[in-house]
Amino acid sequence: MFGCQDDKILVSLVTKKKKVVLVLSTVYDTNTVDEDTGKPVQNMEYNCTNGGVDTVDLMCSRITTSRRTQRWPMNIFFRLLDISGINSFRIFQMNNPLDKSIRRTYIYDLSLELMKENLRERAELRNLPKDLSIFLEPYREHPANQLPVGAQPNQRAICHICGSKKNHRTQLACKDCGKYVCKNHCTVTCNNCQESPDEGSNMDMD
Repeated sequence: MFGCQDDKILVSLVTKKKKVVLVLSTVYDTNTVDEDTGKPVQNMEYNCTNGGVDTVDLMCSRITTSRRTQRWPMNIFFRLLDISGINSFRIFQMNNPLDKSIRRTYIYDLSLELMKENLRERAELRNLPKDLSIFLEPYREHPANQLPVGAQPNQRAICHICGSKKNHRTQLACKDCGKYVCKNHCTVTCNNCQESPDEGSNMDMD
């Protein structure tokens, strides 16, 4: 059976008993049937070109963003993410034929690029676990000679290298990152040695 509307056609084909195949096509809008097989041309075209669908399914199964969930909209969302990643990687390969990046590396870099704004906002939080704080360090912006967020002049805080276990409190802060450091984890250089680094040397603060 054929159902036509404007430039598209819906084909209903019964291949076996109680098994109906529905094909919607915008390429062939005629009710033509192949003489050798007795199948509509829409069905024949699908059988010839469905290799791309199998290839996409294989690529999605190897590298996927899908997670176990009981919500079917999330399954569709994960599937759209996988297909979008494959399509964007193909566009990237077409625009950069000399680049030899693999899809796994490309997807990882793409995900970090999409999350960059969110990572920058989260990096400013002060109550993050230490492993997350280290991971977000490249996304944290600290102008030179700026104290950490919420710090006051002459305020004492725990050295971020020693951690809370040793409880080494200090008023010294790194001029580059603004984090507090104790005297055991910093060095001091006088003005003369800083102007002539070849003649002077750094010495630890005791």
